[in-house]
Amino acid sequence: MLFNALAALGHRGIKTTATFGRAGLMLFNAVVGKPEFRKHAPLLVRQLYNVGVLSMLIIIVSGLFIGMVLGLQGYLVLTTYSAETSLGMLVALSLLRELGPVVAALLFAGRAGSALTAEIGLMRATEQLSSMEMMAVDPLRRVISPRFWAGVISLPAVDDYLCRGRDLGWCAGRRKLERH
Repeated sequence: MLFNALAALGHRGIKTTATFGRAGLMLFNAVVGKPEFRKHAPLLVRQLYNVGVLSMLIIIVSGLFIGMVLGLQGYLVLTTYSAETSLGMLVALSLLRELGPVVAALLFAGRAGSALTAEIGLMRATEQLSSMEMMAVDPLRRVISPRFWAGVISLPAVDDYLCRGRDLGWCAGRRKLERH
């Protein structure tokens, strides 16, 4: 009985380790298998558009509202201590250093990650990836690698736009408070 439980636990551990190993190997191959930029430049540009540009709207709107909320809440707290002049620094530093990259990465992963997962899942379901292998085209280099590198390239720009949206939201929140 105890031996069977230990054997089952060991089997699960080996299976989990093998799964992580396959995922790590795929990540390594995606990083090493950079797309050949001369040959696959249109693929990379298309993925930069799909991953980066199409994510900008949700990122900017979220940054706008995060900046407004942070400005309003910060103002209410800072007025207690008569430190309203520190509001700009509070909003800028808290979002630029701490909250901005995390929120941008979460929104980016939610929007772009789900779209890429659905697209690759559809390609697997319709056997497009198997067809590429039959034509001696590496699906990892043709499909995964451009999407991976587009995410790596566009994430800093997405974070920058989140911070710009934050600045607009902070200005709007500050003007609202100055009127009252």
